[in-house]
Amino acid sequence: MLLVDGNVGIGGDPIRLLGRVAALLAPGGVAIVEAEERTVTRIGSARLHTDGAPGPWFPWAWVAARDLPGLAREAGLELDRWERPEGRWMARLRPSRP
Repeated sequence: MLLVDGNVGIGGDPIRLLGRVAALLAPGGVAIVEAEERTVTRIGSARLHTDGAPGPWFPWAWVAARDLPGLAREAGLELDRWERPEGRWMARLRPSRP
């Protein structure tokens, strides 16, 4: 099992990241991936603030829950099911069947 907790946007390319997740899964493995309850997937830049000082900008994506199954398919994964712990959107993804 591999958990991507709210960070499927790292690097600003969710398909590439999900493809890497798919490559890391052991046979029979699953990935638990969090998406956001938003209407639109957006790719842009983000930055962190530490002690009130802004850090450098870096690529980031905000993935809408409704878009995650399609992005996962493009990366070689398929949606097994959704889970909603504490109102969060957590997708259980498995490698696509050949």
